[in-house]
Amino acid sequence: MFAVDHIFKQAVVCFRRCQCSPFQIGCQQIKHVVPVRFQSDFPVITVPKFMQQNLEKRKRKEEKRHAIKRLEAIRTESRKGSKEVCVVRCKDTHLNHYLGQSYPRATGVQLASRGWHHTRSRGDHFTVCARTDLDSDLAVDRSDQHHSTVSSFAELGLNANIVANLQKMDIVTPTEIQRRAIPRLLSGSDTLVAAETGCGKTVAAAAPMLHRLLAETPPAADRPRADTNRPRALIVTPGRELAVQIRDVLLAMTADLPLHVRMLLGGRTKRKMERPTVLPMDVLVASFGALSKLHSVGILDLSRVSQVILDEADTLLDDSFREDVRRLLSRLPLSALSGDLQRPGDGGGPTTALTLLAATLPRNLDSLLEGLVTGQVSRVTSARLHHLLPHVQQSFLRLGSAQRADALVRLCREATERREPVIVFSNNAPTCDWVSLHLNESGVDCLNVSGRLHYKLRQGRWAAFLAGEPAVLSCTDLVSRGLDSCRVEHVINFDFPWNTSDYIHRAGRVGRAGSERAGTVTSFVSRPLDVAIAQRIERAARTGEPLWNVDANIKDIIAKRMMRKEATTSQQQRRRRS
Repeated sequence: MFAVDHIFKQAVVCFRRCQCSPFQIGCQQIKHVVPVRFQSDFPVITVPKFMQQNLEKRKRKEEKRHAIKRLEAIRTESRKGSKEVCVVRCKDTHLNHYLGQSYPRATGVQLASRGWHHTRSRGDHFTVCARTDLDSDLAVDRSDQHHSTVSSFAELGLNANIVANLQKMDIVTPTEIQRRAIPRLLSGSDTLVAAETGCGKTVAAAAPMLHRLLAETPPAADRPRADTNRPRALIVTPGRELAVQIRDVLLAMTADLPLHVRMLLGGRTKRKMERPTVLPMDVLVASFGALSKLHSVGILDLSRVSQVILDEADTLLDDSFREDVRRLLSRLPLSALSGDLQRPGDGGGPTTALTLLAATLPRNLDSLLEGLVTGQVSRVTSARLHHLLPHVQQSFLRLGSAQRADALVRLCREATERREPVIVFSNNAPTCDWVSLHLNESGVDCLNVSGRLHYKLRQGRWAAFLAGEPAVLSCTDLVSRGLDSCRVEHVINFDFPWNTSDYIHRAGRVGRAGSERAGTVTSFVSRPLDVAIAQRIERAARTGEPLWNVDANIKDIIAKRMMRKEATTSQQQRRRRS
């Protein structure tokens, strides 16, 4: 039927083209015009059109699914990072973290210490590897290209005699924090200098202070005793050991200069009140307690003080010292304090500049400064502040409490064989004394330093350790803040620190500016609180972010713990009653 219809249609076409009658059209003519085609010669639709559309949709979905898989494979490969640089090395190699590695948002950061709360995890460990591929550019402030190009202290505008003394101390090239802080402090502005441990903050604050003192007019010749017990610059420290160290640095920096550097330490304060010494002084380095007492009774006259430096400011501003520090500084003509305080006997305005030095800053720093500083305090901070030291290898061992003693002896013996000086930290004095006794009984020479010892005995043992007499020093956190320990190459945390701030300061005893080797830190993790802080440190190492909640306010931490404990106890009691 289809072929016949097609023939008639072609016949009509022939009639219109040839102008002939339809009765004259014959089969021969039709066959001549259009050949006959049969049904088998035409394509046949075997699949409905809607099914063809569904097949095309399925094909597009399949291509899209394959594209997503390829993209996910690319992302997974990119998250693996560079296998050549291992940042965190674990006992389980599948949990290693490499340079550039990232984690999907759904799963989060995978920690090797995530199961350390269970006792079955004993024997596990991970290490934050030391990285040698980093340079000082990490600590460079990119917005301040001028200071990053300074290569000597003379270019910073310091006095030539001070620069010469620094060269005698083998301090030739300024560190990044010194390049940025010294010009700011030379201007006399109130400044907070916060940077990682061992980067030279003491020199960064002391050099501008001495420069300004030399630039001031010296006392008149007819008033030779006008400067007795009346310092022009004041450096306050929380401990005696740090005060001694700063005094020694200042004496070296002021060699052959017309400046008198004195030191005031606690101990036998009543005798100092009864028999006070009267000495000329331009710079006074003092521990806080002795300074406050002698100034209260009038032995020290602080009316001429033009510069005040608070070293370890985070400690001096915590609950243990803050009110006493505020009371002491309120007697000084600080330009940053509230009110219109003026120098006694002078008609001018306030002229005293305040400098705060710290390696860790608590989150509530602004609230701590309330009532103490009301003016604008400029900040000079390092990019590595609150970060793990990248050039120091830091290992964390999950051990039971009874396993720590044997591990300590093994590590100390290995270190002494390599002639590496070791500091062993404990959280309290009894443990510190026991560690020293245990190591000596095990054949490892060790001295102990804690707050229970007399100051002179502590100072003698610390000096002996720096001189290389004992190979191991057992101590508390008394040694962790501010002390220059360039000789130390290994730090062992026998007791894991109570907070991240103490860990930063303990780890800062190695890898300092001037050290020959970067050093190593080994920490024993045994208690639940230790595990929580170790997980916090591991997360920071894997993500490259700074450590959070860096707060060393011991009183506040203990008070919060007691409140949480009381709340938990009361809640348990209510549950039992119900």
